[in-house]
Amino acid sequence: MRAGGNLAISNDLLDHPINDPGKDPSYNTYLVRKSPEVDSWSFNLAAGTDTSSADFMAVKPADGTTNTKALTVASGKLVYTESGTIRFASTNETTLNRGLSSRTGIIQDNLLASMATYDGDIRGAVGGKLNLPGGVIQSATGDIDIKVGGDLVFQATDGAIRTTGQYASNGVTYEGGGDIRVEVKGDVSGGFNSSSRYQSVVLSDGSALWTAKHDDNAARGLATMGGGSLSIFTGGQFQSQAGAMGQGDLTIRANGDLMGVFLVSDGTGELTALGNFGLVSSTPVIELMDAVVSVASQGDVNLGMVLNPTLTNTGALLTGGFTTWFMTYSRDAAVSLTSLRGDVTFFGNQYSSRYPVLTSIAAARQNLFPQSLDIIASRDINLKSSITLAPSSHGNLRLLAGGNIEGSVRADKSWTFISMLDSREEDFYTGPWLRLDDKGKLVSYTPASPALGGSARYVHGYRLVYDADASRNLYVPLHYGDEEPVVISAGGNIGNVQLYLPKKTEMTAGNDIHDIFLVGQNLKGDDMTILRAGHDITLTLPPRGS
Repeated sequence: MRAGGNLAISNDLLDHPINDPGKDPSYNTYLVRKSPEVDSWSFNLAAGTDTSSADFMAVKPADGTTNTKALTVASGKLVYTESGTIRFASTNETTLNRGLSSRTGIIQDNLLASMATYDGDIRGAVGGKLNLPGGVIQSATGDIDIKVGGDLVFQATDGAIRTTGQYASNGVTYEGGGDIRVEVKGDVSGGFNSSSRYQSVVLSDGSALWTAKHDDNAARGLATMGGGSLSIFTGGQFQSQAGAMGQGDLTIRANGDLMGVFLVSDGTGELTALGNFGLVSSTPVIELMDAVVSVASQGDVNLGMVLNPTLTNTGALLTGGFTTWFMTYSRDAAVSLTSLRGDVTFFGNQYSSRYPVLTSIAAARQNLFPQSLDIIASRDINLKSSITLAPSSHGNLRLLAGGNIEGSVRADKSWTFISMLDSREEDFYTGPWLRLDDKGKLVSYTPASPALGGSARYVHGYRLVYDADASRNLYVPLHYGDEEPVVISAGGNIGNVQLYLPKKTEMTAGNDIHDIFLVGQNLKGDDMTILRAGHDITLTLPPRGS
């Protein structure tokens, strides 16, 4: 369908020849997999067609006008082909309005969409703005590739570009989702979920699994929900929600500021901004599981939270709520934060925005980072909230600042802290119990249990394993074979922070070290913890409760 002017889709445009609405969705998925010879038609939709071109999808160059040479899909209408490719192009704007929440006769008929295919690809070229006021562009296992000459605008809490994947063999989770690549010359804005976009399920054998929701609460913004990588490139700022919710990578590069909520389940995340990563008024949230996420910005890094969603999100909790422990960080998960020309500030949960599904649980769960954290700032590192690192035999902490590294003094005169847990990995990652000690620090503890081969006692949160048979009492430090020290280095001052570090530490300040409370541990005879200052080392007043 080609139009020299506007192209308005005011009714459904559907082709789903092999689907049987009377069958279970898994049966229809089987038909698509086994019957490629019964493919449905492809759709080619162009507004502002350039009839002089041999390319049937060519459109005239964008002229900056609105409501001319524009492509529109009306509210409540759907463009859908089960297995074909959808190509769309417009000289100026493309607007996809909100579709219906359910459709009879198509696979995944409970997922809202405006333009969709099941196992086909979607290709788009928009000369002006791409408007999704509740509209959804969606494929299950096909890829999506869209180029936008203007802005990409979602509704504040609605609208999406997503791939969903298809049922895995367990009939609960999803796999095989397509990749998404989006290039936007302008800004990306909107598209935040107003409720949880994922859930936990318990199988008949008692094991727990995590999966993206495939209903009216499915992911908004940009997401690969059942596997697949997500790549986003913007010429301006990015303020939206983006996630690789299955196996796949997340890459975002913004020429302006980068803000929003970002999730990486099983892969790597690279978030790069030529402006700031987050603003004080809009601090980003990073969610991860078995993932390594790196943030780099030319300007400041203003971070709201780093968290494990299955521990903190109401939609992902197991039955029993916060009395259960569903840890999906891996032993290799890690986060790095780098500001090339500015400050790095960690605000913690109390300043975070755009994360509506956080509950009023212990702050320690909300600020539980994975096992490894690097923070590098050309200027200052500011810790407005405390940080706890998950245990790992190769976990580490590096804080490197050209200026100062400063914690915060709270109203009750206590200081923010950084704590590296060193409880046994097998306890922590397979269902331990956690509690807050009398200093507000998250520590592991284990009730007397034969399954653990003895009991456990803690000294400042560190595990000392012993057995009823005194001849077998052993001190088993988690980092005994770890030669890498904790490194904390500042060109200026280091101060107002409590540190609980279960291995040797090297702390260096070009100027003063002041008001530091350090509980450290040397594990071998030649280990040495070093505090080195260019000027003074002072303790004005110990933190309250230390």
